[in-house]
Amino acid sequence: MAVWEYLKTNFNSTYAVAVIGIAIIINIFFGLSARPWAKKLSIGISLAGILASGFLVIYSFIQRGVFTSMVVAFGAIHLSEIMLVLFISLNLLIFLSLDHYKQDNFTKMIIIFLFSLASLLFLILSRNFLAILVAWSLFVLGNFQLVSGAGGKSESPYIIRFFLSSLFSLLLMLVGFSYLYSVTDFKNLQQILESGSAFSPFYAISFILIMGSLLIFMSFYPLHGQYLKLVKRTSSMASAFIWFYYLPAGFIILLKFREVIYYYLSQNTVLPTVILALGALCTLGPAIGALSTKSIKRILGFLFLSFMGLSLLGFSLLSAGLIDQGRLEWLILANILNLVLCLIPVWAIFFRLPDTLDSLTGFISRNTYLGVNLVIIMLGWLGMAGTFGYLLRHHMVGPLVNSIAGGHIGQLPLYSIIALAATAAAFLLIAANTVRLLVFMFRKKQGSIRNNVYYHHAYYVYITLFTLMILAMGIWGLLELAGLIPATSISINNPGFLKPPV
Repeated sequence: MAVWEYLKTNFNSTYAVAVIGIAIIINIFFGLSARPWAKKLSIGISLAGILASGFLVIYSFIQRGVFTSMVVAFGAIHLSEIMLVLFISLNLLIFLSLDHYKQDNFTKMIIIFLFSLASLLFLILSRNFLAILVAWSLFVLGNFQLVSGAGGKSESPYIIRFFLSSLFSLLLMLVGFSYLYSVTDFKNLQQILESGSAFSPFYAISFILIMGSLLIFMSFYPLHGQYLKLVKRTSSMASAFIWFYYLPAGFIILLKFREVIYYYLSQNTVLPTVILALGALCTLGPAIGALSTKSIKRILGFLFLSFMGLSLLGFSLLSAGLIDQGRLEWLILANILNLVLCLIPVWAIFFRLPDTLDSLTGFISRNTYLGVNLVIIMLGWLGMAGTFGYLLRHHMVGPLVNSIAGGHIGQLPLYSIIALAATAAAFLLIAANTVRLLVFMFRKKQGSIRNNVYYHHAYYVYITLFTLMILAMGIWGLLELAGLIPATSISINNPGFLKPPV
């Protein structure tokens, strides 16, 4: 009883990490076996741990609200990030169970998967420099083991190169934190902002090192070479760990530095111009590259990078005064969520086909039900009204439409016009790639093309669930925008998704 009373009195969001840790320990003691019962036990324990972790963070947010200590911080944005990561983890657990259940190392993969999840959850909660670096290092190590375990020996040289790129990113972050700590003795970002001297050259050097490490970590264009080489040659499961675990983690870290970025953007520096140039390059470059290849894996990889670049353009819209800080944070999280909702079902279907656009020929006629679902999902990428993707496009391209409709586009500063034009061009190029995929799906099948792939009935249910989620969230958000339903404390269009409307 005394232990239970202590736990209730000191309850906080870090219990979510502890639950995953308990699941790891149970799997180690009872799941290290190749027998079917042990594998099923590992799946059940992992599923229970993920669900319990989600319940605990929601309960913590309701009971305690914002929580801050020397090591961790927890608020609405952290809850949104954790729930997004847990949703991704549930889907990865499903595909990991389907793809690797018959292999002898399945339970070991499950344990490493839970280890990576625990590290990522702790990374979300961390606010201390050392805690951030430790959590990030453990996550990179765990994710590398997942990618290498799912990729196979033939892809090992590309996996190692990709890992070395990640390691170099970690070293840059370590140098940035070490330099900052040695000069200032500060242990977290809040201390920097409260010091009132964040514009010192010492901070600037550390900031450049940290931001440079993130650019390398997320393989932003034109630093995408090792990433695309690996995605092109590795298995679908390894690609899933990169797309849905590794790369979104970079934005989780980026959001930790958002207050510092806001500070520098508010000053008269060259940073807004640099971010605008990076955002345009990281968004338009991959979208153009996708148009020049016929590999489905490369096209999806390029599109993933292009969508991620939209978040950098969001910082440009912020510096231009076209959106506020809350809207930017919403855009970053909504961008990741839109990618997850759209790319997971497309990935699940397309990666079972040969890696060429010709394999999509006649897909609609060969599998009408899945084809119709994929059309709706891919139109969500385009920002079709009634889908979640429309909300993202509305809030990013809306300022441009309003300026043109109001007839005062010429009154905007040049920086604002370029930022809006780059954002609109990015959506147009993404749309061009999506239409290209759709054209091949609707193209009539030739007699010499045989790409009939059998999909289990579970695929139909699974893809339909994603279609319904995309439409439900999109219609809900659209009704909010139209003022037909009131925005509550859980609002699709509100920054952080969980903050009450302002």
